[in-house]
Amino acid sequence: MAFAFPLPSSRSSAYDINSYGGRLLAKWSLLIVVSEAVGLLLPSTAYPAYRCAIFCVLLVSVVAPLIRVFIWAGRSERV
Repeated sequence: MAFAFPLPSSRSSAYDINSYGGRLLAKWSLLIVVSEAVGLLLPSTAYPAYRCAIFCVLLVSVVAPLIRVFIWAGRSERV
């Protein structure tokens, strides 16, 4: 089964959505960079807990901006 998301009707609104999403992903990627830097400083005994934590960080860093983009795009389409 395939799912499709409705695309904006104009190229300018598609550009605006991509621009907004790109900025959000760039900001949220800082969380990934910081958590990876912390991982470099941890002892090897903390690796199992760190692996679970970094998985959650990665998941949140991708899903949160994605949700915000969908909400923002839905609001901008109604205007």
